[in-house]
Amino acid sequence: DLYDNNYALVQSVNSESIKRFVNLIVNNGRMPTWLKFLNKLAVVGEGADIQPVRKNQALIIKGLIQNKAKTLTPSLYRTEEEWKECVDLMEGRDDISKDPKPGGLAYHIELIDLLYRCAKGENKPAEQLCQSEVPLEAIERGLCDKQTVPAVKKAYLNFLYESYVYLERPKRATPTDPRIWNILEKLADDLLNSQITMVAIGSVESNFRTSEE
Repeated sequence: DLYDNNYALVQSVNSESIKRFVNLIVNNGRMPTWLKFLNKLAVVGEGADIQPVRKNQALIIKGLIQNKAKTLTPSLYRTEEEWKECVDLMEGRDDISKDPKPGGLAYHIELIDLLYRCAKGENKPAEQLCQSEVPLEAIERGLCDKQTVPAVKKAYLNFLYESYVYLERPKRATPTDPRIWNILEKLADDLLNSQITMVAIGSVESNFRTSEE
């Protein structure tokens, strides 16, 4: 892709191009394809080499806010009742399908990723949007629910870090909120249990091979 790891090209994208892609969501439905492109425009690179593109982040945030009823609100699953809909979507796993559904799980994952990428680089307006649109209790619910699939957990964990922990100007005691530590403790327990399970499976497989020999 021309835009991958090409900061100069991504930086040169004008506001009309970003507005056009937001309008594609508004006029043609919540397809993850449109968000994938916006994700490429918010930051360049991955991992430690990621570079925020502040101008694009601001334009994307503006477009999402102006059209939130059609871009954000239906796919954030902020309440307990709405989360049940997301759990149903995770059973279908359209995010691994070649033909994802409009407003399906793939769109939800890309949307959380987009918000996280727009907040990357201690971007205060994006941090405020993220905290207002996706409250901490929604992140806690998504990360701690045993039914949450790894792809969703990864998106939520990145979002938690950029929107609630690594902030430009921490709001009161947000990064030390007890709920954040509760989330991290539960995730650590999940990781430990997964490692124990993998060791147990490996031991069973090893014993099975030994018995066959």
